[in-house]
Amino acid sequence: MSYRWTRAASLAARVLLGLLAAALCVLLLTVWRRPLLTLFSEPEHLQGLVRKLGPTGPLAIILLQAAQVLLAPIPGQAVSIASGFLFGPWLGTLYSMLGLFVGTVAGLRLVRRWGRPLVEHLVDPETLTRIDRLAGTLGAPLLFLVCVLPFLPDDLIILAAGLSRIPLAAIVAAALLGRLPSVLLAAHLGRGATAIRLTIPQWLAIIAAALALTAIAYALRGRGERAVWSLLERIGRQREGKD
Repeated sequence: MSYRWTRAASLAARVLLGLLAAALCVLLLTVWRRPLLTLFSEPEHLQGLVRKLGPTGPLAIILLQAAQVLLAPIPGQAVSIASGFLFGPWLGTLYSMLGLFVGTVAGLRLVRRWGRPLVEHLVDPETLTRIDRLAGTLGAPLLFLVCVLPFLPDDLIILAAGLSRIPLAAIVAAALLGRLPSVLLAAHLGRGATAIRLTIPQWLAIIAAALALTAIAYALRGRGERAVWSLLERIGRQREGKD
């Protein structure tokens, strides 16, 4: 299976997910509008339902976070916000980090088992060449920076790093430490939403602003990705010069 075929399949999957998301939005704005607004206006009801689920609720968050490491269409920050909304900032962060740990270890085990052919189906050759070069120069700190800096496909880069000589424990530690600040922030944002009582127009304005910011970030993604790679390569050259 070639990388081009993988990209085509990925594009088809994104289109399908986009159509499903559009259908879900229609349902949320029509059939499910009233119960959804009730959940936002009275979040304690939803939290009560989750508490009745016992360990099933946290387990669902952990599994979702683990899955989003392996399945790019699942938004990790959205899961972290939901985790904070349901369980508070500290437990929400804990459950999200456990999920990231499970997903990262599982993905790296798959890479170590199936090797480079698996990674070549997921990562384009140019990015894979950069990862090979920078992983050898910077080691685990590269992965920490990849998770902290925006625009780069951090999950795929972490998996590709499984091909390098960096120890598995160091890869996992760098990935978790790099992701911790954003997960903690997202969980606090989710918790803050439970204390806010907004009207329907205010919620709609927030949703519209979030969609606009997402669209802007997506439009700038290519330029931002090139800038971040340039920064990392500059750091790599400086490191080579010192050695």
